[in-house]
Amino acid sequence: MIKFQQDLSDPSSRAFNIHPNALIKKDKLKKLFFNIIRKKLNFLEENYLLTIINWLEKETIETQNQNKNNILKNYTELKNENEEYQTLYNFLSDYTNIKLKPDTIAEYNLEKLQNKPISLSTLKKFSQNKSQNINLIPTEPEKYILFSEESINKIETQEFNIFKLEEEVGAENTLSVISCYIFNSNNLYSYFNYNKFENFLQAITKGYNRENPYHTDLHAADVTQTSMLYTKKANLVKFLKLNPLDIASLYISCIVHDYKHPGYTNQFLININSPISIRSNDTDVLEAYHISQTFKLIMSNEKYNIFSELNNENYRLIRKRMIGCVLATDMIFHNKQFNFVKDNITNFNISKGENRDKILENVNEKIFEVQQDFLEILIHACDISNPTKPFNIYSFWADKVVTEFFRQGDKEKELGLKVSMNCDRLTVSKAQSQIGFMNFIVLPFFNSLTEIFPELIFLSDNVKNNIEVFKKIKEKEDKEKEEKK
Repeated sequence: MIKFQQDLSDPSSRAFNIHPNALIKKDKLKKLFFNIIRKKLNFLEENYLLTIINWLEKETIETQNQNKNNILKNYTELKNENEEYQTLYNFLSDYTNIKLKPDTIAEYNLEKLQNKPISLSTLKKFSQNKSQNINLIPTEPEKYILFSEESINKIETQEFNIFKLEEEVGAENTLSVISCYIFNSNNLYSYFNYNKFENFLQAITKGYNRENPYHTDLHAADVTQTSMLYTKKANLVKFLKLNPLDIASLYISCIVHDYKHPGYTNQFLININSPISIRSNDTDVLEAYHISQTFKLIMSNEKYNIFSELNNENYRLIRKRMIGCVLATDMIFHNKQFNFVKDNITNFNISKGENRDKILENVNEKIFEVQQDFLEILIHACDISNPTKPFNIYSFWADKVVTEFFRQGDKEKELGLKVSMNCDRLTVSKAQSQIGFMNFIVLPFFNSLTEIFPELIFLSDNVKNNIEVFKKIKEKEDKEKEEKK
């Protein structure tokens, strides 16, 4: 019998230890990164089990230098010769209600998966009666999420590529994958009902408009992952003395911060007398809409009520945190937030992190407000963080945001409105607009932020590098224009 035991001592680990008597060699399974986020293995669909078999069979055949066309040849002999294969096959047969028929495996399945690494390292759960003590991430409705080991290993690093993850798990799953990973690694499920949280994530994901070039659930997933990165790198939980509900408030705020975004700016919605702007009296138009719609969803049906297990005091705390964080993503507050950071540097004589502990000295009953100020600074930083990423990732985001701006400019021309800044595709250079954004908004802000948190200095360094890259692009554009004249 194969026994799996989760390594709960390491929250970043998704590995299960296999009993020595049924050891599956790691080198044989290196490419098999199969992450199952679901409730019970005995609900697995047959095609996914066959997918695992196919991939392991491919590894075996390649090892033996056999021709791909012989994939179905002498199947029984192949299975018997490969100890790892037989162990896996027996495991899947024993722990599921599915009767596998290996002789019917189609070769096209194998070809389809040649560039899709899968792994067994995170088999989360199997038969409900055969594993009692595994604390894992179930889902309702149950589904599969496949992604490469490289992606999940980098999820807590600056090199994480969310576009790669999107390709691997699908656009509809990206926000859920990141959110579930964060909540699991931070042990937050003891405060929230997971099934409701999963229902909530699915509803929030559907509420984002994928027709928007930029403001989609992928942007929300990016901001959420970035917030985890900043939080961990700067050790903000310790510095700000945050409790689990404080940090959960931040992450949920990131998840929902652009929920139901229409793809147009606040000023555009004000100019056209949008019902959204009328409802908010032209104040924090979208931001107020995002957070109010989030709580409307939560209260609309008990299956979305992720706060159902909190007492009233904790619910009020997390609601207050979330409202403040989401409203803080309105760019109108950028200067206020920037000045807050600079004032702390000046008032406490902070340099490269030195003296930053003085910020929370003697705050006493005001600690909630100080924590909130920094949480709002953090979510704003994540929301404008595209230029702090490596250029290969940043350039994708730049394309998306410029495309959305140009779409708004086209609409403004159609309606006879004044075209907003950076929204006229006939006059605006993407390179120049991004250089301006970095020089006047992003770089000064992150330069100050990293005085308090020098652990994040790589963010400013990336911005500087990206400015230089876009300068070269702009020089090339100018040269080509000059040649055309």
